[in-house]
Amino acid sequence: MANIKIEIKNLDKLTAAFKKSPKLIKDEMEKAMGNISWYVVTQTKEHIRMGTDMWKAPLDTGAMMRGISPTKISPFESIITPSDSTPYAIYVHEGTRHMKDRPFFEVTAKRSKEGIEERANQVLNNVAERLCRL
Repeated sequence: MANIKIEIKNLDKLTAAFKKSPKLIKDEMEKAMGNISWYVVTQTKEHIRMGTDMWKAPLDTGAMMRGISPTKISPFESIITPSDSTPYAIYVHEGTRHMKDRPFFEVTAKRSKEGIEERANQVLNNVAERLCRL
């Protein structure tokens, strides 16, 4: 499956801020990861629903689309997976010898980069503002 990596610039400043007020940073980062995770989920579902110019939408009943959600959210990591009730999602994404791949997570990773970065920057700005007020 696809991985979406977010590079945090000025990590040294964030680390220093974390030492000053770890609970504040942890809470804000966890909130950010939740926000980003749900943004990615929404975008992924949209790409499943709409398909792309390369493949038709892999949607029959909508179960696969409804089953995609964050399964783990922490301050520095989020894992988004299809539900256990749709084990075929991996075959839709990766393809089989009988079916062409329809990489909806890859499409989301490529098309949502700016939105993800925008949300991450917003949170980091919020954290910086709150730290300045301490």
